[in-house]
Amino acid sequence: MHIFLHISLEKQTNEQFQNVAKKSKHFGNIGDKFDLSLDIISAKFIASPKFGNPGYMVNAFTEDDNRVSFFTIKDEIGEGVGKTVKVTAKVKSHGQCWSDDSMKETKLNYVKLI
Repeated sequence: MHIFLHISLEKQTNEQFQNVAKKSKHFGNIGDKFDLSLDIISAKFIASPKFGNPGYMVNAFTEDDNRVSFFTIKDEIGEGVGKTVKVTAKVKSHGQCWSDDSMKETKLNYVKLI
């Protein structure tokens, strides 16, 4: 079971979130393509990004409790906090969550609904 974050962690305790986040692992190699089922936990609209078009910075968990993040201009994904979406995407990089260095996160690009 995933914990959905609607705007902030106020809906769930930090301890519950950390229990799910501890399981997160990097997956795939850079450039690998995957079909994924993602539980969207947060999305922040960015009206004027440094490069490119306005869009959403999205954070989600896979079915295997692996945290992912990506940027999208698709409203169907960005406005889907609390929903599960099926996408195809490529691995962009491996790193850590910006708010918690102990949480592994896989960054995605070329994210498309399927």
